[in-house]
Amino acid sequence: MKTIKFFAIFVFILSGFLSFAQPTKSVAIMEFEPKGVDKSSASIISDLFRNYLFSSKKFIVVDRESMKEILTEQNLQQSLGCNSAECAVQLGKILGVNYSIIGSLGKLGNVYIVSAKMVNIENAQIEWTNSAKLTNFGQIDSVIEKMVNNLLKTIFKEEFKEKLPIKEIVPIEVPKTIEPQPEKKKEIKVIPARKKSKYPNVGIDLQFGFSPSFRFKETYYDNTSDITYWYSMKPGYFDFKFGLYWTFLYFGIHNRSFWFNEGDKMNYEDSTGASYTYSVYETDISFIDYIFSLRAQSKNRFDMIYFVWKEINYTYYSGEDNYYGPGIGFSLRFGDIYKDKKSEFPVGFMYEFDINLAYMIYDEPDTYIGESPYGLSLCGNIGIGAVMKKYGPYLLLGYDFNLLYVNFYDYDTNFIDIFHGMTIRLGYNFDLRALLEK
Repeated sequence: MKTIKFFAIFVFILSGFLSFAQPTKSVAIMEFEPKGVDKSSASIISDLFRNYLFSSKKFIVVDRESMKEILTEQNLQQSLGCNSAECAVQLGKILGVNYSIIGSLGKLGNVYIVSAKMVNIENAQIEWTNSAKLTNFGQIDSVIEKMVNNLLKTIFKEEFKEKLPIKEIVPIEVPKTIEPQPEKKKEIKVIPARKKSKYPNVGIDLQFGFSPSFRFKETYYDNTSDITYWYSMKPGYFDFKFGLYWTFLYFGIHNRSFWFNEGDKMNYEDSTGASYTYSVYETDISFIDYIFSLRAQSKNRFDMIYFVWKEINYTYYSGEDNYYGPGIGFSLRFGDIYKDKKSEFPVGFMYEFDINLAYMIYDEPDTYIGESPYGLSLCGNIGIGAVMKKYGPYLLLGYDFNLLYVNFYDYDTNFIDIFHGMTIRLGYNFDLRALLEK
């Protein structure tokens, strides 16, 4: 039993010793920077550091090809050369190592100067630095060995006991002297600070729209007779929009007007199969939006989520129906100037999108008896056209959609009116700040 216990303790101690003997710290040697010498000579220094550190068995050394492969996998075109601790830390994190070694090989007269630094990737601290001078480049092997010994003594408090063999060392040739070239100064592009305007951001936006192809369709369902009726025709259409903005505030009125002239033809059909065409009386219909909002504006764009109070009026020969109610909406407009931004009349495109939804209450006439019906209104438009800079005329070609759904409790009926079609809008934006700063 004692023999078994002794053997178990021996195996445990041996495994701990073997695991302790394995290197746990990893290091990447960056390409040394040539100063007055060719790149191949500086590359020899990097290779010597890799081989001596690998032979020390104190580090896991990442070879040059592995470093290139990792950077390629990360879709980086970064060179393996670094001349600053910041760069060494950045590349070290990508390579996943604990340390990076950076340095340079220079020549001043007949004297070669080798300098090197070890950077801790975790805390970005320089934990070792050393330099050496030599007049005979053939002695570079022994110089790098001494520098690695100094590094090990600093980091691990020990050094090589004997000279270790170096594998695959490229034969060293005395490098040709390259006359130092004056460093090119990098041009720094200075972006001037944006000047604060002394004029308020105030403006008025006007739009007038019309359509040659607007369509009207009504679906009317009578639950008592279980019959659905469909009415359709081509109405007249006119659109007017007025907007006033001051910095982050916006107030607007949007009036969409539709009309049927007396004698206009309306198509009728129902779910029983009956269909015919008849003449209508003069009718005016208007969708009016009163908009209040906070807006967010950038150079050629503004967005807003707004509150809307909506009124819808139907005026017939025999009376009128009125609906009103609150709602919410979202509006977006942005432009892209692509020709001669300094021109007084730039050429480009602008885009506009607007949609709102409102809960509608029926304003009962005196003759109406019963519970008030309720309704929903959905309006929207989208357009693309010529862009203004900050002020001036513009043109929008778009599509406009307007829907009203009403449910009558007492009569057990409901209807949906839809007005939709392509639109042409002409607008003008008076921006006080842009006009005064012209």
